Amino acid sequence: MSGVLIREVQISRDEFIRQLPDAIGDFSCSVDGEDIVLRDGDRRIDLKLVSQGDESVGPMELPMQQVHFVFQNMTDVEARMFMEQWDQDKLRMGGG
Repeated sequence: MSGVLIREVQISRDEFIRQLPDAIGDFSCSVDGEDIVLRDGDRRIDLKLVSQGDESVGPMELPMQQVHFVFQNMTDVEARMFMEQWDQDKLRMGGG
């Protein structure tokens, strides 16, 4: 699969990193500064978090992140399956 998929989540970067292992299935995760890499064998997903600032929801200010996904060595079907699982788990991560 080529290209970049983007999802938005209402979560801080630190909380996103903390909850990430629960959302990625069999993939391992490594975080090095701004680089987040998920691996499963030769399949790889590069994640980039882009802060969107805070969103006002009533009296609360909630941090917003864009998550950019770049899939490598994955078929379209594998990438879609990963994203379906991601979208289900995202609800537990605070995404909307």
